[in-house]
Amino acid sequence: MKNQKITYANAIKLAIDESMHKDKNIVLFGEGVDDPSSMFGTIKGLAKKYGSNRAVEMPLSENCLIGAAIGSSMMGDKVIVNLQRVEFALLALEQIINNAAKAHYISQGKHKVSIVIRLIIGRGWGQGPEHSQSLETLFSSIPGLKVMMPVFPNEAYEMMKLAIFDQNPIIFLEQRWCHYTYGLINKKVNLQLNCFTKLNSGSDLTLISSGYASVEALKVIKFLKKYNIKIDLFNIKVLRPLSLRLIFNSVKKTKRFISIDNGPKTLGLGSEILSQIVEKSLILKSPPIRLGLPDHPIPSSRSFINEVYVTPKKIFYSIFNNLKISKKQSNRIYLEYKKSIKVLPLDIPHPDFQGPF
Repeated sequence: MKNQKITYANAIKLAIDESMHKDKNIVLFGEGVDDPSSMFGTIKGLAKKYGSNRAVEMPLSENCLIGAAIGSSMMGDKVIVNLQRVEFALLALEQIINNAAKAHYISQGKHKVSIVIRLIIGRGWGQGPEHSQSLETLFSSIPGLKVMMPVFPNEAYEMMKLAIFDQNPIIFLEQRWCHYTYGLINKKVNLQLNCFTKLNSGSDLTLISSGYASVEALKVIKFLKKYNIKIDLFNIKVLRPLSLRLIFNSVKKTKRFISIDNGPKTLGLGSEILSQIVEKSLILKSPPIRLGLPDHPIPSSRSFINEVYVTPKKIFYSIFNNLKISKKQSNRIYLEYKKSIKVLPLDIPHPDFQGPF
């Protein structure tokens, strides 16, 4: 099969469609399964193609929805749950944490909960405190769950297929802005799921990120190559289970470390990885830097957004500080970057973006 170049959103749709065609026991549950927007286009046409017995429109009761998905899975189905926002899952935490995550353990392996819970992380357009939260560390702290967070189309396609046929409950986090990333997908799925994708190789510094932060970091690091600044960039796409052996090797090589969280910096992914680096007694040349959101809710106002999210400017200057590059040279490099890019409004990831819904 030939590789295809498509958007992240279409990669998700293709993975689900091909899987449902292959296995009649795969079903969709959700709110808005047959809605014209079709979960931001990611399941467009699937309700019509597979019918209401396999694409099930559920009541607006997330606790009930997840409970039904768990029960259906125990009866032999593979269930893909579609929730329009990550915050909607907060209404079903009891089902997710006490039932889905623990069923295999408390039944001594008798029950397997093969469900994929798709959760969308919003950003911009005034979605504010209750629709812009990045809650990956909340779910990653729960034993029994697997947590996936693909960034690019090939990751989305491959990881969705692996998630659907996994026998564990999967939290599948999709940042809305990642839906507009564009790239080749390889239809030959690698059955060995890696915790990360190495996006760039270098010996000056180790940088780890996840979600849309990896898109921003990759832009910065590609630009810095012309100044002979070479960075190891790791996109963490599986947050639980977390495998860090190759990242430890990178830190041993570079002796420098920066992390970027999509959610709050406090108690984030970067904190966990840094603590494991310390436990390994790895020596750093300069103090590590953690980037992430501040300890307050996301504002709705556009005028405040730039101060909240991790921007390319913040990434640039964190790298400059860690590498002890002079202020004069740092400012010159960043100014060159600003001249080289097309500026979009703060809450627009791509010219095709048509709003949060």
